[in-house]
Amino acid sequence: MKKKFFLVPLLLGFTALGLSASPISPERLDALLEAGWTEARPGVMQRILDNGTVETLGYGEDGLRFRLTEMKEHLAFLKKELARQPSTELRKAIRSYQAEIRRVQKSLQTGGSGSLASSAEGLVAGTGCTANYDGIASVLPLTKGASAEADAYFENGCGYTGEVYAHAYAKATSVANEVVTMTLSDPGPNLTRVGANVAASATVTVNGVKDCYAYSYASVTSYDLALTYSVSATNSTCPQQTTFRGTPFTVPGMIKAADFDNGGEGIAYHEATPSSGQVYRSTGMDLYEDNVLWLEPGEWLEYTIDVVTPGTYSVIAQVSAAGVAGGPFHIELDGVNVTGPLTIPAMPTWGDWSSITKEGVSFPAGRHVLRMVADSGFSGFYSLRIVPALSPFGGTPRALPGSFYAADFDEGGEQMAYHDTTAGCDGSCGHRLADVDRWEGIVFRTRTGEWMKYTVNVTTAGTYNLVLRVAAQSGGALFHVEFDGVNVTGPLTMPTTGAWENFQTLTKTGVSLTAGRKVMRVVIDDGHGNYDAGSFEKITLQP
Repeated sequence: MKKKFFLVPLLLGFTALGLSASPISPERLDALLEAGWTEARPGVMQRILDNGTVETLGYGEDGLRFRLTEMKEHLAFLKKELARQPSTELRKAIRSYQAEIRRVQKSLQTGGSGSLASSAEGLVAGTGCTANYDGIASVLPLTKGASAEADAYFENGCGYTGEVYAHAYAKATSVANEVVTMTLSDPGPNLTRVGANVAASATVTVNGVKDCYAYSYASVTSYDLALTYSVSATNSTCPQQTTFRGTPFTVPGMIKAADFDNGGEGIAYHEATPSSGQVYRSTGMDLYEDNVLWLEPGEWLEYTIDVVTPGTYSVIAQVSAAGVAGGPFHIELDGVNVTGPLTIPAMPTWGDWSSITKEGVSFPAGRHVLRMVADSGFSGFYSLRIVPALSPFGGTPRALPGSFYAADFDEGGEQMAYHDTTAGCDGSCGHRLADVDRWEGIVFRTRTGEWMKYTVNVTTAGTYNLVLRVAAQSGGALFHVEFDGVNVTGPLTMPTTGAWENFQTLTKTGVSLTAGRKVMRVVIDDGHGNYDAGSFEKITLQP
């Protein structure tokens, strides 16, 4: 509960009042005015809080009549909504309002059980019992809709009669003009000696929200005291979630983690401990340059995507966990978990990246919202790739015997066609789009555990020489070459050539291959402690 209003001090200002409206005593009026209340009409004081919530305090017969007017206005609104969008919830809410109106009308007809003055005096001179009441009304814009909540509360130590009432209504419309509404009323029990507490909440969501509306209302009425307190809140502002770069990411393709949608906390992302001072973009998320760091359980980021070619893809997340294994995390498409829990292996620092792959994820055509959710904490998040099955660069397998550039590794992205332990591409990054460090057709700055795949076609079975053009400022690194997962070279040692661009020829003889289409893989086994294990320029298979 946000606040409590005690009847004893409140009513002392009204001791000269009966059931009809009369001027409030100057002292009580000053106190109410200082608290931000104004006399909206006879028998009704009102104020608007900073968050837009409206509080209304009615006293005497005029106050109860105003409550009756409020209820009739709410009833008319719901009837119009029912005509536009019939629903069981709206019909129930209408019946609830009608019953509440009848109760107020009956109270006005009977005049209550006593005067306000005598009731107030009884609070002081009688048994010393006290009563207090409270109401909360709140509305919240959601990523895909709106939510409303109302809570009415009466702590009753005096045995008064009366009512507590709560109502919440929410509505959202999609860009396709789909309308979703939800309404919930709780008329509650009659006030008892103990008191009563009722609550109502309504939440609606749609995909592609166009407009929304949320309304909540809570009231506490004491017919004995001819006093009513109500609180209401309205929000007709939809959340605005837009793409960071002006257009959605396309699928298949790559999504940079720090390029999550605009819209802010609770709409485009959730950050448990907001930070500031980022250079890449202004946001509450923890960023270092274009890396999202230090994700905590429950945090998430959203990305608007356009699926150009529908189908089944592999989702590859480039993430890091320093020191100990991280996650799990998962990926959602339009609110549906499409990956299940994914765990990140431990690496020395947050800058050492792992690529976690989930294959067989279906992406239907059209616009969607992708969400990355941290179910448990981990160090870093750099990118998501949504890629099709492995395919040769340029569309055609490399013909062997023959030669090709080391940078002609397959399409399919990180962990499918290659694995690179550093985020992004370092170097000139020409020749093609990929996050392998390279200078035009040369792959360089390789590290332990990295690899590249090449789809090839061996035209004739036989025994061949595998010739590689390699370079390293400091040699000693170990690597090997596989065909269809079989190591055909054993460990090869990178020579010392004095510079990354000073290439030498390294030949492995006696490589036996059968004819047909195969996947060749070059694997860095041990960088020998060097920053750069070595460079690869060309790969040749010759008789």
